[in-house]
Amino acid sequence: MTALDTLEELGYLRRDRNQNHQENGKFGSVHYVFYDAPQQPCVDFPYTDEPYTENQAQVIIKQETKKQEKTPISPKPKPIKPPMPAPLISRVEHYAGEDIQLRDAILDFARMRDSRKKGITTDRQLTLLLSKLNELSEGRRRDKIALIEKATVNGWLSFYPLHDDDLPTGIPPDGRSVSSPEVARW
Repeated sequence: MTALDTLEELGYLRRDRNQNHQENGKFGSVHYVFYDAPQQPCVDFPYTDEPYTENQAQVIIKQETKKQEKTPISPKPKPIKPPMPAPLISRVEHYAGEDIQLRDAILDFARMRDSRKKGITTDRQLTLLLSKLNELSEGRRRDKIALIEKATVNGWLSFYPLHDDDLPTGIPPDGRSVSSPEVARW
């Protein structure tokens, strides 16, 4: 097409376009006339079969429409889903006793598991997790919190033994945190 455009500019080609559309909606045909020598276009009579291509000024009429002000709809607050069923939360609160930091750490672990679609939903799951927590921590509060936080940060679904460098220095080792016979059984 670039070559044909160049030939047309130099006068070796003339394109006769049929501007009428056919019945099926297609454009009309184009006839190409090639010359051996460049042809000078007649200045007095411009081609009448080509469309007028110069930019014409267009009048744009803007209609102002009043947009109705809609009152913004505030998004409905999503209900906060508990990390596990209420009876299990009650067991966690009973297990932690008055130790809010331990309770919050266990609930954070449960939220992390829930966000991974592996929530703690049964009594058996909670019992196994708390048993493993007691076994690995040997009943020491500091170790329990360290085990829970390490599992939460790493996205683990269970608790795994700590290395010596995993033990936190800011939590005082207060020995066993067993506060009831039921907890001691776990």
